[in-house]
Amino acid sequence: MIESSRIRGRQINKTDIKNLSDQIKKVQTCRQPSRQHQKVTVTCSVSEDCVLPCSFPPAGEETVEWFRQDEHLDHQQLGGRASVFPHLISRGNATLILRRSGLKDRGTYRCHVRTASGEHNAKVILKVEGEAKAPKTHRPYL
Repeated sequence: MIESSRIRGRQINKTDIKNLSDQIKKVQTCRQPSRQHQKVTVTCSVSEDCVLPCSFPPAGEETVEWFRQDEHLDHQQLGGRASVFPHLISRGNATLILRRSGLKDRGTYRCHVRTASGEHNAKVILKVEGEAKAPKTHRPYL
C-alpha cells in the first residue's frame, strides 16, 4: 500500500487518500437514482378548488402518476374535476388541481414522478371542511 506520494509537488498521505475516497463515494451516490419523499396536508372548504402540490427536480423524461388511497387515480373517477398542467411538468411541477371539492374527496393522495435521474413521491393529505350544501331550490312567492 502506498503510504505517501506526491501530486503536483504536494505530499499526500493516508488522510488525503481517505478524503478523496469519501468524495468519490459522494459523487457515485449522486449518480444513483434518487428517491425523494415529501408530505403535506392541504385543507379546503367544501366546493372550493384544492391545490395538491407536487414539485420535483426536473431531469427530463418525466412520467407523472397520481394515486388516491393507493389506487391509481383515473380523472374520470373524479368526474373530470381533476387536472395537471402538462406544460409545467418539464419545469418540475405536477400539482393536481381538484375543482369543486366535496367531503368525499378527503383522504390521502400520492404523486409519483419518474425522471431520468430517479423517482419522487409526494404524499398529500386532503382535508375538506364544512358541510355539504343542499342544492338551492327556487320557491315562488305565494
